[in-house]
Amino acid sequence: MPVQSDLLDVRLAVAVGDAEEISLQVAGRTIIYDAATRKLDEAPLDPEDGTIHIQVLADRSLTETIGNHGRVYISGPGPARQGQDAAGISVTAEGGQASLLSLEAHELRSIWGGQ
Repeated sequence: MPVQSDLLDVRLAVAVGDAEEISLQVAGRTIIYDAATRKLDEAPLDPEDGTIHIQVLADRSLTETIGNHGRVYISGPGPARQGQDAAGISVTAEGGQASLLSLEAHELRSIWGGQ
C-alpha cells in the first residue's frame, strides 16, 4: 500500500491461520509477530479467537506498536528511514497461510503546521 507520509496511524487485523510468522513493514520498520512463540516483537501476545490486531503510530522520532487493543504496548525509535525510502506498507505471512482481515492506513499531519 503506497503512502506519501512518514507520519502514520496503521491498523490491521490478521487471522493467524497456520502461518509461522507475520511481518508488517511500515515507515521503514519491520514489526514481526511470531506465531510459534505468540510474541509481537518479543512481547507476549495471544491471538483473540485466532486473530491478532496491530496498531502502529509512527512519526519522525517514535514508533509505537499496540497489540490487541492495548494488551501489548511497545515504544521504540522513529522510522529507520524517512521520505520515499519509507513510503509503503506491506504485510506478509511466512511458513503457512494467514488472512488479512482489515488494513487501514491514515497519513497524519504535523502539529507544528507546514512541516
